[in-house]
Amino acid sequence: FPICCGVLGRVRSANRLLQLAIAFFAIEILLFSVMAVAVDHLFHEAGRSQQEISWAIERAKSFPGLRIWEFLIGCIMGLVFLRARAGIDGWWRVLDRRQTRDAMLAVSALGLLALLLLPLAVDLPKGGLLGHLTTVGLYLVYTPLAALIVTAVAWGPTTINPVLEQRSVLRLGEASYSFYMLQWNALLIANVIAGRTPG
Repeated sequence: FPICCGVLGRVRSANRLLQLAIAFFAIEILLFSVMAVAVDHLFHEAGRSQQEISWAIERAKSFPGLRIWEFLIGCIMGLVFLRARAGIDGWWRVLDRRQTRDAMLAVSALGLLALLLLPLAVDLPKGGLLGHLTTVGLYLVYTPLAALIVTAVAWGPTTINPVLEQRSVLRLGEASYSFYMLQWNALLIANVIAGRTPG
C-alpha cells in the first residue's frame, strides 16, 4: 500500500489518473481471461473434469496477482477524493453535483439487476471455455459497479442517504469488517455441521 500510494501519488494529471484506472481494469480483464484459457487448456490435457476446471477457476479468482488491480483502482479513487477535498480542480468536479451521484447509483443498481437476471433471460453456456469466460466476464463487471457505488456514496449526499443513515444500517456498517473477516470460518463451521466438505 505505501509503495502504491508513493507511485500513484506522483501522478499529477487528472486525466492520467482516469487513464490509469481504465488501464488497471483492462489488465484485470486480460489476466482473468488468460487465466481461464490456461486453466481450461492445462486441465483438459491432464484429463480433469469440467467440475474440476470450474472449481480451479473459482479458486483463482481470489489469487492476489489477479485482484491487485482492484486495489490499485481503489487507491486511485482515494487519491481523486483527497485531491477534490484539497480544492484541486479536475474531471472529478462533475461528482459535486448530486444528480451525477444519483445517476451513478442508478446505473450501478441497473447493472447489478442485469447481472442477476441475465442467467434467467439468456441461455448462457454452462461448460467449456466459453462458459468459463462468461463466468469470469460476469464476475469482472462487479469492479466498475463497485467503483461507481463507493465513489458516489463517499463523495456526498445521495437519494439513498436517508436509508444509509438509519441506526440499524450504521450498526451493520460498523460490524461489516468483522463479518468479512469471519465469513470463511462461519462457512467452514456450517459445512462441518452439515457434513459437507467445503468446495
